[in-house]
Amino acid sequence: LVKIDLVACLSSCRTIAAGMVEDKKILITMSTPPEGATILGDERRIKQIIFNLLSNAIKFTPNRGEVNLDCSLAPAAALISVSDTGIGVDSKYHQQIFEPVNRGPADVAAEFGGFGLGLPLVKQLAELHGGKVWVASDLGEGSTFNVLLPRISNT
Repeated sequence: LVKIDLVACLSSCRTIAAGMVEDKKILITMSTPPEGATILGDERRIKQIIFNLLSNAIKFTPNRGEVNLDCSLAPAAALISVSDTGIGVDSKYHQQIFEPVNRGPADVAAEFGGFGLGLPLVKQLAELHGGKVWVASDLGEGSTFNVLLPRISNT
């Protein structure tokens, strides 16, 4: 495990995601913590968490929608959130979508594809880093996926 520069990590993931939205003309915004904010972890896995959430947000957001990557700090934790103006998630699926190979409602899975592995992986990687993940969403109202990760310092 190493110190991970959150601003650099988030910026890298946003840059990669920006290449995925050209056809859909989705606006990706980002707000980051102050320079020098760090967490302790496996940088490749933290990037995988962020990128999985960004790619899902892009997949489920219609043309000309918006995706926001946000990171805020508390003394003991960093909160990374990915919000979108996509199709949303019915509350009855909020826990189920984090289970392996569970893609939520069959009609959504058929339309958008995927294997149902991304969110369970996000959950597993967050927990391996001592964190947790949850969703705030209503059907038709977009989604916000939150990942809370322990923090080691602000410098």
